Amino acid sequence: MRVAALLASLALTPRSRSAPSLGAAHPALPTLRFGQLPAVSDDGRLVAVAMRLADGARANDNLALGIIDVGADRLVDRVVIVDAEDPDKPDRPAREAAAEALLAKRAWRPLRPLELREDPGAPVRQGGVGGPVRARLAVGQGIRVSYREPVLAVREGPRSGREIFRRTERRFSAPAGPRCKGCEDCPAPLASLVAADVDPATGILLLEIGYDGGTDVCWEPDQTFHVVRLGK
Repeated sequence: MRVAALLASLALTPRSRSAPSLGAAHPALPTLRFGQLPAVSDDGRLVAVAMRLADGARANDNLALGIIDVGADRLVDRVVIVDAEDPDKPDRPAREAAAEALLAKRAWRPLRPLELREDPGAPVRQGGVGGPVRARLAVGQGIRVSYREPVLAVREGPRSGREIFRRTERRFSAPAGPRCKGCEDCPAPLASLVAADVDPATGILLLEIGYDGGTDVCWEPDQTFHVVRLGK
């Protein structure tokens, strides 16, 4: 499947050491156009992800290809496919071609998605709007990922196996303050795990963090993407 077609289909979706229990990896692909996002480069240095953001709760269609540096956990390249400010721009084919050209520079290996479940051990939290919320777990590929803001922890097995990673991740949290032009200060929203994917061969873990809370006049921040390597 070409990346253009893959990204178009994703636009419709809301969407060191290796841990020995993770199992075998998918083989590397010549280019990602025949694969599936998200994916890790064959040298383990980059992660490619299709980013469809909440767009400040405006629900405008948008889609971008993001390239994340694994070591720095930093977005180093981004190609906008569908612009939230102008979703019907006629230059989409050129944008898709630019995304394909960027991906074609490397071989990629698809990441494996983990299943999200409610975290029964996480405290119930109350945001500024709506009902109480509870953090979720990501389970699969022989690991169990929990993010109880601000602590990220990974254990072996689907329940309570050996802990292989624990770190306080304050950079995952969103600060209080204005989040749009001319608005008043908004309270800090609650951060929680909304998606997770792993590369079994390297222990590279891609996390998507979403945000709840604020007030009825404060847009919630867009979700963020972070990469960690288990064992570090």
